[in-house]
Amino acid sequence: DILLNAPSTTCLHPLLSPLTPPTILQTSYPCAWYLRVISPLLSFECIHTQRLYGVDAPEMGKFGHTNQPFAVKSKKYLESQILGKKVHVQTLSRDQYGRIIGRTKVGMWPFRSDPSEGLLKEGLAEVYRGRGAQYAGNEARLEGYEDTAKRAGKGMWSQGAKRVSPGEYKRAIREEAAAAQVKKTATTAVG
Repeated sequence: DILLNAPSTTCLHPLLSPLTPPTILQTSYPCAWYLRVISPLLSFECIHTQRLYGVDAPEMGKFGHTNQPFAVKSKKYLESQILGKKVHVQTLSRDQYGRIIGRTKVGMWPFRSDPSEGLLKEGLAEVYRGRGAQYAGNEARLEGYEDTAKRAGKGMWSQGAKRVSPGEYKRAIREEAAAAQVKKTATTAVG
């Protein structure tokens, strides 16, 4: 009863989904990972990148930038919830990078857990309100989990006024990169 529901994914054969529940291969960021689907009956393997629906977690450092506070803790929490486990993914859409945006459930019914909800409850993510946001009809519930964690000062909410949202952090990195490019172009033109 656990399957990858990915109608827009081209490399999945329709007969394989019920036979081959996806297993989490590795996490790459606090709210994105690679899904590995392997068929024991046919020699078939497909790897997809998925992003959790409804949440934005602190950013891991890339390209010489430091991790945002709570990024490592958020990633470790997600790994503890999903690595090596069978998951059910309800595909909602794809983002601008081609990743599946999906509602993920881990475990067997009726004890399934939702990693997006868990990250919010622990204060290790905030509700994503950017372009292409997907909530699967759960926006109010997700915002309630965020609000409860915020009021309790859990996780990233413990930083108070010093907290920088993942969106603000990414925007600052983009602005820094653009300024460096302008400076590099000006230096090259003068020299």
